[in-house]
Amino acid sequence: MAFGQTGWDNTEPEDSGGDWEKYAPRRLWIPKPKEDGTQFTKRIMCLDSQPFCFHEHSLYKITGSTKDRCICLAKNGLSEAGCPVCDKEQWAYYIGYLSIIDMGDVKYGQGGTVILEGWKNKEGDLFQFTRKALGAKRGGKDKPGMLQEYKRQMNIRGGDVKGCVFDVTRSGKLVETIGDKVDFVERVAPDKWEEYFKAMGSDDCKNELELEPFDYMEVFKQHSYQQLQNLCGVKAQSGSGARSEGAGY
Repeated sequence: MAFGQTGWDNTEPEDSGGDWEKYAPRRLWIPKPKEDGTQFTKRIMCLDSQPFCFHEHSLYKITGSTKDRCICLAKNGLSEAGCPVCDKEQWAYYIGYLSIIDMGDVKYGQGGTVILEGWKNKEGDLFQFTRKALGAKRGGKDKPGMLQEYKRQMNIRGGDVKGCVFDVTRSGKLVETIGDKVDFVERVAPDKWEEYFKAMGSDDCKNELELEPFDYMEVFKQHSYQQLQNLCGVKAQSGSGARSEGAGY
């Protein structure tokens, strides 16, 4: 078995080699609620049938950046020497990634009608229906992560998330940035995707419509043991948010 696996459950993958020169794809991120309690909701469509799962480290306590992550060499069976990040007692978590289309922010019009809003740059170019990665952690028995919630949702619908549309809400400041409330909207057949998004205005967007799931073996590539060892020997300046060389994917 190569690094990573498709499916909901945990098995130990074998060594696949590789490098880490490419960065991971842009991730789904939902803003925390406003001070007045207003919550943010994103509408997404899943492009995969099931998540791509592996053990991952956050490198925040090492590099000072919340964006820096790496593949755990020990938990994924990728190095007989172990994992330098584990040696620093920065424990790995089990995570599943889904390729999604971020359809935009959910707003409500008169009569409860739904309006999906994209993002515009200063030139007025519209960016919407963009492909992103949704990274959901498994969590534990006492505190299940969102991977368990997506598994529960899909068990209701046959265990296949492909083409499923969800409204995802972040209900509090301290909950996961991918949201913690998932509401099923509908399922769209793959041969109808392009037609579905065009009807919503995808042709008006600056970005291209990308409907193929990410090639996970290309976008998630491991650091070598030596690279992680070097990284763990360098601490970011306090409060700088600086990225150490070799951080990220």
